[in-house]
Amino acid sequence: MNYIAALPKCLRNLTRRLAAAGALLGSAPACLAFGGVGFVPECASFTTCSAEVASSVFWNVRREVSNIQPGFIMPTDLVAGVTVYRGQRNVATTAALLEGSGGGGPLPGVTSYFFRAATARAQSDFAVNRVGTDMSRSVDGAFTNGNGNARVSLDTHAEASSAWRDVLSFSGSGHFRGVVAIHGSSSLGAAGLFDSSYVFSAAPGYADWFYDLRVWDVTNLSISEDFELGGPTAVGRARVSGVNEVRSNLASLAALDFDFASGVSYVLTAELRATSFDGREIHLYNTARLQDVVLTGGATVTSLSGHDYLAPVPEPQPAAMLVAGLAALALWSRRRSART
Repeated sequence: MNYIAALPKCLRNLTRRLAAAGALLGSAPACLAFGGVGFVPECASFTTCSAEVASSVFWNVRREVSNIQPGFIMPTDLVAGVTVYRGQRNVATTAALLEGSGGGGPLPGVTSYFFRAATARAQSDFAVNRVGTDMSRSVDGAFTNGNGNARVSLDTHAEASSAWRDVLSFSGSGHFRGVVAIHGSSSLGAAGLFDSSYVFSAAPGYADWFYDLRVWDVTNLSISEDFELGGPTAVGRARVSGVNEVRSNLASLAALDFDFASGVSYVLTAELRATSFDGREIHLYNTARLQDVVLTGGATVTSLSGHDYLAPVPEPQPAAMLVAGLAALALWSRRRSART
C-alpha cells in the first residue's frame, strides 16, 4: 500500500471529524437551524427552545376567460384573461384561524353564477392540531352569451397548517408511550349553480395531508442524518399522511414511543397540514390529538408550556357513547346467536 499517496485523504477525513467534534462541543448549535415547524420560529439554539404554537391558512381562486368567439358579449363582471383572488394569514396563538372567499358573499367584483369559494381554517394548541378546507368544485366549460361563446375555467385551492413545539423533562428514567388519534373525513364540494348556457365538466378534486410529530433529545447531541455536523438526537416519531386523497374516512392512529432519562430535555415538534385542490374538501378539525400517554418507571413529566400530557382526554359525547354501546350490544348478540 502507498501510505504517502493515502496521506492527503486521511488528513481530509481527520479534518472533517475534528470539525464535527467541534460542532458537538458548541459552535454548531448556535448556527444551524432547529425546531422550526409550520410557522413556529426556530429555536434560539439547539439547547434553547421555547414553547410555541402557530396556525396558517391560505386560499386561492383562479378564473380564466379565453377562446372568446365573435359575437360573444362579455358580462360586466367577467374580464378576458386570468383573474386571481387569494388570501393568507398566520397567527402565533391558540385562537382559531379562518380565512376565505366565502362568508355568504361573492368574491370582490363578482356577482354572477361564476362565483367560486374557498376557505381554510386552522387551530393549534399543545398536543392538539386542527385543520380544514372547504371549497367549490373546479370547473371548465363553454359559456354562451349573445351570438358567441367563450371558455370559462375556475380553479380552487386551499391550505391550512397547525403546528406546535414544547419542551419536556422527566423526574426519572423510563419509557414514554402515547397515541395520536386522527379523526377526519374528505368529500367533494358542490359544483355550484351556473347559467343554463354554461356547459361544463367538474374536476374530481384531490387533497394531500400529513401529520408529523418528532421528539428530540437536545441534551445529548450527536451526529446523524439530520445533523451531519452534530445536533439534537432524534428519539421518537409519529407520522401519518395521505396523498391524492379521495377517501371519505381519514381515521388513523399513530403510536409515539421513546425512552427518556432524568436530567435530559426533550423537544417535541408537531405539524398537521392539509392542501386541497379543485373542490376536495378535507375536515381534520377535531383531530390529531396526542393522548393516552403512559410513563413507566413511576416517572412524572413537566412541560415548558404547562400542558398536562398525562391528563385523560374528555369522555366521548353521549350520542357517540350511545352509538358505541349499540354496536357493542349488536356484536354480543351475534356472537351469542352463533354459539347457540
